Amino acid sequence: WLRWLVPPSFRVATREKLSHHAELAKMLPYWGCIQAACIILQGDADGLIYPENATFARNHLPPGTVLDFRMVPGRGHDLLWTRNSLLVESLLKLVKMSCKS
Repeated sequence: WLRWLVPPSFRVATREKLSHHAELAKMLPYWGCIQAACIILQGDADGLIYPENATFARNHLPPGTVLDFRMVPGRGHDLLWTRNSLLVESLLKLVKMSCKS
């Protein structure tokens, strides 16, 4: 009955957050089709996107996928704004890794 106190955007965000794992699982038949190089940057203190989602993605990419996976200790959802150098490093690493494969 207090639902009216919560802004609609918060309700949508909460529904989305609670469904992330289920949505990843729905995609299981397609994970093996990924042929692109991947970057997964995740803060282990992210309260918006659970770190387990990044681990799930890493574990379901096809063997041999060119991947830069980084679980950054103590960082939250603002990782790309507060540590944008990590993205630059990852992109450069991915280019080098892709050229080798």
